Amino acid sequence: MKISINYSEGILCLPLDVLDKIESMKESELKLLLYICRESGRTVSDFKSEVAATALGFSKNEVESALAFLRGAGFIKTSGKDAPQKASQATEKASTQRADEPKVTVISNSPPQYSGTDLDKLLGEKKALGRLRAECESDHLFNRPLRPAELNMLVTMYDYLGLDEAYILQILSMSKDKSQPIKYAYTTAASYYEKNIVTYEALLEQIARDEEKNTFGARIKKLFGIDQRALSAKEKRFFEEWTKYDFELVKYAFERTVDSTGKASMPYMNTILTSFEEKGIRSVEEAEMQYKKHKEESKNAKTGGFDEKDFFEIALDSSYKKSQSKK
Repeated sequence: MKISINYSEGILCLPLDVLDKIESMKESELKLLLYICRESGRTVSDFKSEVAATALGFSKNEVESALAFLRGAGFIKTSGKDAPQKASQATEKASTQRADEPKVTVISNSPPQYSGTDLDKLLGEKKALGRLRAECESDHLFNRPLRPAELNMLVTMYDYLGLDEAYILQILSMSKDKSQPIKYAYTTAASYYEKNIVTYEALLEQIARDEEKNTFGARIKKLFGIDQRALSAKEKRFFEEWTKYDFELVKYAFERTVDSTGKASMPYMNTILTSFEEKGIRSVEEAEMQYKKHKEESKNAKTGGFDEKDFFEIALDSSYKKSQSKK
């Protein structure tokens, strides 16, 4: 079978990196990216969330949430009104732009290119850059001379993104065991930069959050017996949603799900956790108290005895079915 694309109305250009994350992207995020890229050129100088929301059929909050994801993923950068402030020379370069003029620009993960002369000049003028280069080439990190492209990325993190020496060293140490460590460090730094994580203190806080999230996710994967494979996009959304709960409460909801349904159903388990949240239940102890209370009330209400399914299946079955019918 032969397929030909009809470009009668023009060509739509997308950042190539979107293919790496498309599986985990929400509908609103993908549609917003297509909406932005549909505009002629690479810049949308009058972007308005409410206009995009009307055009795409989403709420303004959904559009703004999707916009934040696209910025954090590195697909776009924003400037002007409501854009996050960056502590870098890049901000100074945009100082001539009106503060009330929103601007969205599609970007890639490629750093700006410095000429050899500029690199030599900056390395000579900035002592911190010299120290960073020496540390990279020492046996503490990579134990080899940096290639020109790697040196360009190192200078970009310091000179263009405006990140300090301690910040960059931390990113480099995190990248030591990667196949392309400097590129990985730059991509990581650029991603954090887009999320406005631009100080060393903010970086350490984010690293701690990421480690906690990864540990939490690994424990949940083990619960479901899927620790040997990658998560699907749907599973990732459930896992990300559950990070706001105490793990022991998540484990308790898992056990109740299996007891009530005979299987490890993520949608059903999510219904239980949502029910807990609505009732203000934040711990296993509180969940057990609610369970015992319901059990006692059921005993008093009928002579046929208490059926454990009353607490979960009857209470949750209706909302679970409703959530399934919407899909």
